[in-house]
Amino acid sequence: MQNKENRSQEELLMEIEKLRLQLAETEALHSQIELEKLIAVISTKFIISPREIDYEINNALKAISEFSGVDRSYVFQFYNSGKKMDNTHEWCKEDIEPQIDILKGIEIEEEYPNFTQRIRRLEVIHVPKVVNLSPEAHLEKENFQMLGIKSLILVPIVYGQTLIGFLGFDSVKTEKTWKEDDIRLLKMVGEIFANALERKRAEQEIQKLQNYNRRLIEVSLDPLVTFDQEGIIMDVNEAKIQVTGRTREELIGTPFANYFTDPEKAYKGVMLVFETGEVRDYELVMVTKDGTEITVAYNASIYKDEKGKVVGAFGVARDITEYKKVKKELIETIERLELYTTRVNSLLVTMLEYVTDKKTNVVILDIAGVAENAEIAEPLVNIARLSKLLGATCIVTSIKLEEVRKLTDLGVSLVPITTERSLKEGLRYTIVIVEENDTNRTKKTSG
Repeated sequence: MQNKENRSQEELLMEIEKLRLQLAETEALHSQIELEKLIAVISTKFIISPREIDYEINNALKAISEFSGVDRSYVFQFYNSGKKMDNTHEWCKEDIEPQIDILKGIEIEEEYPNFTQRIRRLEVIHVPKVVNLSPEAHLEKENFQMLGIKSLILVPIVYGQTLIGFLGFDSVKTEKTWKEDDIRLLKMVGEIFANALERKRAEQEIQKLQNYNRRLIEVSLDPLVTFDQEGIIMDVNEAKIQVTGRTREELIGTPFANYFTDPEKAYKGVMLVFETGEVRDYELVMVTKDGTEITVAYNASIYKDEKGKVVGAFGVARDITEYKKVKKELIETIERLELYTTRVNSLLVTMLEYVTDKKTNVVILDIAGVAENAEIAEPLVNIARLSKLLGATCIVTSIKLEEVRKLTDLGVSLVPITTERSLKEGLRYTIVIVEENDTNRTKKTSG
C-alpha cells in the first residue's frame, strides 16, 4: 500500500514537472514571439530621415533592454582603421550609472585583446558569467568587473563584409543567459542598426561634400551654377543670386536654359558639356528678373563622384557686356580709320604728284572738324615730311594750341609741320613764303 502511494506521488511530481516544462516552453515561445514582434516594430521605425537615426537607435535599445530585463545596452563604433572605438549610443536603467561619456577613444587591442579577435571574426560573444571568463580574457574580465557587469552579450554590427562596431547588453544586478533564438533575433537587430548607421554615414559624407562644394561655389566672384545631366540647376552661389535677382529657392530645381534669351542654345550648351567634358567661352545672353539682358561667356566642366561617375557640371558666367561694347566700338573705329586712311593716302599721292609736277613751294592742309588723335596725325606728319623732302613747306591750318598739346602727349612729333590757327592765316603765311621765294629767285637771276 505504501509503495503504491509512493508511486502515485512520484507520478504526480513527474506530471507537475512535465507541466512546468511545458509552461516554461510556452512562456519561452511566447517571449520569443513577443521579441520578434518588438523587433519587427523596431525595423519599421528606421524608415526615417538619417537625422533621426540616433534617436531611434536609443529608443530601440531601451525597448529591447526593458523587454529582456537587462540593465544597460549600448552601441560601440570602430574608427581609425578599426583600432579604436567609441561608445556612441547607450540606454541605462535609472539606478545604473551611464558610461557613454567615459568610454571614448578606447584602444581595443590593448584593453580588450581577446574579445577584439573574436569580434573581428564576427562572432557573437555571449558571457553568462563574467566571473567564469577564461584566463585568456583576464583583461576583459577586469574591465567588466570594474564596471560591475555580471553578464553580457555582444553582437557584431556588420555592413556588407565590413565590421563597423557591435551591439551590447549588460546585466549588472543579476546573471543572465540568452537563448539561441534570442541571440538570432539580436543579430537581426545588429543588421537593422548596421543599415541605419551606414545610411547616417552616407548622409554625413554627402553633407560634407555639399559643404565643401558650397565653399568652392562661394569662392567664385562670378555667377556660378551646378546642374545635372538634364540641365536642372542643383545649386548656385551668391553672385548668381545677386546678378539674376532671384533667390536660391527660385533657381534650384529649374531648367538652366530658362534664364537666357535663347533657351535652345543654352540647352545645347548644357548637352555639349556632358558630351565633351567641358565648354569654353560659350556666349549666351542672360535675362535677369527685371528683364535686364547681360551678355556672358560660360566656362563649364563636368565633375564626378568617388566612383568616377559623372553627377553634374559646374558653370561659371563671365560678364562680357562691356567687352562686347568695347570690341564693337574698336571694330567701328578700325573701319572708320581704314576708310579715312584710304582717303588720306589718296590725298597724299595726289598732293605729292602735284608738288613734284608743279614744283609748288607750299602745301596747305586744313583739318577743321577732324578729331585730334595719333591715328589721324600720323598721315599728316607723313605728308609734311615728304613735302619737305620735295622742297615744299606743309602748313596745317585750323589746329588749336590745346590740340597740338594733345597730339604731343600722344607721342606725335609735329616738327615737320607748320601750324596756323585758321585757313586765312595759313593763306597769309603762304603768300609770304611765295613772295620770299620770288625775291630769292630774282636775286639769284640778277647775280
